[in-house]
Amino acid sequence: MAGGQHILRDMLIVAGQELAESIRTRRAVLLLILFCGGTVVGTWAFTSFLRTVESQLVAALGLDAGATGGATAVLWKSPFFRHVMINMAGHNTALAEALLQFTPLGLFFAWLAMSFGPWLVTLSSSGRMAEDIWSGSARFVLCRTTRLAWMCGMFLGQAALLLVALLLSGLAAWLTGLARMEVFSSAATLRDVLLFVPKAWVYGLAFLGLVSAVSMCCRSPGVANALGVAALLAVTAVYFIARHYAGAGWRRVFDGVQLVLPNYHYFDLMRPDWNHALPAAMFLLALGLVYLLLGYARLVRRDL
Repeated sequence: MAGGQHILRDMLIVAGQELAESIRTRRAVLLLILFCGGTVVGTWAFTSFLRTVESQLVAALGLDAGATGGATAVLWKSPFFRHVMINMAGHNTALAEALLQFTPLGLFFAWLAMSFGPWLVTLSSSGRMAEDIWSGSARFVLCRTTRLAWMCGMFLGQAALLLVALLLSGLAAWLTGLARMEVFSSAATLRDVLLFVPKAWVYGLAFLGLVSAVSMCCRSPGVANALGVAALLAVTAVYFIARHYAGAGWRRVFDGVQLVLPNYHYFDLMRPDWNHALPAAMFLLALGLVYLLLGYARLVRRDL
C-alpha cells in the first residue's frame, strides 16, 4: 500500500508539473485559443447555415417564418429532417431517432468536439514525452521516480488539459448560439453540451494513449509529431477499410478489427442512453490504456 501511495503521489506531482510547464510555455494558452476559436467560428458558421436552411425550407414546408432558431425546433422534428438524419446515420433508424433527441446546437458541438478532438490531441501531445527525452529533462525526473509514474503523470497532465479545452470550447459554443439565435433553448442546449464534454473527453483519451505510445518510442519531437499524425490517419483509414469489407463468413474478421479502433465506438458514445454510451466509454478507456502500455513496453527498454 505504501508503494502504491508513493506512485500515486509521484503521478500527481508529474501531472501538476506538466500542466505548469504547459502554462509557462504558453502551449496551453495557444491550445485553448485555437480550439475555442475554432469552435466559435464553427458555431458561427452553423448558425448562419441555420438561417439559410430556415429561409429555404420554411416556405417549402408551409411553416411560419420567425426569428432565427424559431423554425428550427419545428424542422428538427419534421419528417424531412428525420429522413436526413437516417441517411447520415447509415440508414440506422434507431440511431437517427436517438440523435434527434438532442438540440441542434448540442449535436453540432458533439460532432465538432469528437471529430476534431483527436486532431487537437495529436497536434498538442504527440511530441510531449519525446521532447522531454530529447532535451534530457526526463532524466532529472526519473532520478526521483519510476518510469511508470512519469508516463502516467504526463498522460494525466495532458488529459486534464484536454478536458479544460473541451469544457471551455463547449461554453464558447453555447455563448455563440445564445448571441446569434433569437429563439434559443439555452437550458436544453447547455445540458447537451455538458453531456457531450465528458464523452468527447473519453473519446479523445483513446487517441491520447495512441499518440503518447508513439511519443515514447521516439527521441526526436519532430519525428514524434509526424508519426502521431500518421498514426491518427492510419487508424482512421483502417477503420473505414474494415467497415467497408465487413460482412458474413470470413469477413467477420473485419468486425474484430473495427472493435479495437476508437472510431468504431463513435456513434455508441453519442447516444443519449447509457446502455450504449457507458460500454463504449469503458472500452475506449481500455483502448487508451492498452495503447499506453504498448508504448511503455518500449520505454522501459530504452536508454534515456
